[in-house]
Amino acid sequence: MTFQELMARAGAERSSGWGKTGALLSGQASKEKFNIEHILNLITGAGQEAETKDISRKRRKSGWRLGGAILGGLGGLLLGGPGGALKGKQWGTAIGAGLGSLGGSQLAKATEPGGWALKGVGGIPSLLSSGMFFQTGREKGDIRKADISRSIEEANKSYEQAVYVDALRDALSGYSLASLKPGDWFDQGLEGKVLPDSPISSGYDWNV
Repeated sequence: MTFQELMARAGAERSSGWGKTGALLSGQASKEKFNIEHILNLITGAGQEAETKDISRKRRKSGWRLGGAILGGLGGLLLGGPGGALKGKQWGTAIGAGLGSLGGSQLAKATEPGGWALKGVGGIPSLLSSGMFFQTGREKGDIRKADISRSIEEANKSYEQAVYVDALRDALSGYSLASLKPGDWFDQGLEGKVLPDSPISSGYDWNV
C-alpha cells in the first residue's frame, strides 16, 4: 500500500465513522516513513564517510610509501655498489626500494588515525526487519545498504593487496633508475620510471 493510498483510505474511514482507526494508521505510516528516510540518510552518510576515508588513507600511504622507497633505494644502492654486501647496484636498489616501500606502507597502515579499515554499515538496522508499509522503499534501501557494504569490503581488501603490489612496482622502478646514469635520469625523464599507486587500490562507486 502506498502512502497516497493509505491517506485516501484513512480519509474514507474518517468519513464513515472510523476516524480513530484512520488516525492510527496515518500516524503509523508517517512514523515508518520518517524511520525509513532516517536509515537511508545513515546509509548514504556511511558511504560518503567511507569514500572520504579511502581517499585520505591512500594519500597518506602514498607519502609514507614514497619516503620508504627513496630511503630504501638509496640504502640498497650503497650496499649493492662495488664491494657492497649486495652485489650489483641495480639489484641493491631494487630490493631496497621494494622493502622500503613495503615498510613505509605498512607503517602508514599501522598508524592510520582511527584505524586503517573503512567502517561498514553493519550497525545500521535493516529496513526489512519491521513495518507495515512502504515495502518497495524498504527493499530498495536494503539493496543500497548491501551495495555500499560490498564496496567497503572490496576497498579494504584492495588497500591491503596494494601494499604488496606497490612494493613490487617500486622495486622495478628502482631497478630501472639504477640502470641509468645519474645524468640520464632527467634527460629520459623520471616520469614513467617512478610508478604511481597501484590501480588496484582506487576507484569505487560509493554512490550506488
